[in-house]
Amino acid sequence: MKLKPECIICQIKVRTKELSTLLKDKEKILKAQSNILKQLIDGIEKNLPINQIATYAFRYVKKVTNCEDPYKEYKEKTNSIAEKLSAKIEPELEKLKDPIERFRRTCIVATLSNTIDPGVAGHAFKEKELIE
Repeated sequence: MKLKPECIICQIKVRTKELSTLLKDKEKILKAQSNILKQLIDGIEKNLPINQIATYAFRYVKKVTNCEDPYKEYKEKTNSIAEKLSAKIEPELEKLKDPIERFRRTCIVATLSNTIDPGVAGHAFKEKELIE
């Protein structure tokens, strides 16, 4: 994916949120932010794709926080929600006789499921909104 200016701001916000969640020492957070900024600058100067820059920055967060899966608890919570919703949605989809309508509604469910992504700056998943 081609790098865009807003991608850098997003990376700073998302990585800072991860650091702030996993580290309590403000000095460690600032030092980690400084290193991430250096990585971002390096990625920009090398014209790397944003997914590669983001991967390097995320790996650094995991290393500096000594946390292999910063989203473990979040994934457990959202997987539980998804299982409950799936139990309600699947029977409704199976009732649909028209394969095109079933496909259309399945696509809607898949699209709504993407709102669970915690790595989007400025977005917070709300279970109530997904259920509606």
